[in-house]
Amino acid sequence: MISVVPDPVAVAREMYRVCRPGGRVVILNHFKSAEPLMSKIETAISPMTVHIGFTADLDLPGFLEQAELDAGVDREGQRPEDLDADHGR
Repeated sequence: MISVVPDPVAVAREMYRVCRPGGRVVILNHFKSAEPLMSKIETAISPMTVHIGFTADLDLPGFLEQAELDAGVDREGQRPEDLDADHGR
């Protein structure tokens, strides 16, 4: 889980850096909900969850932008044929 490290962006960048050409970086994590009410709840509880080891309100679009990653594409910017477009978001 990427949300249990102090600097998830740095970890993701390093994962990408060491990934072999043609390889994939797969991140399985809880990210902040796009649903407004749930998002507010996650933001409210996040200061408490850091004490038990994770961030409850890690924003996926912001995380991908900061880490300079694009969900569902390879190092050359191409969508792998075996990756369904709906699952790469």
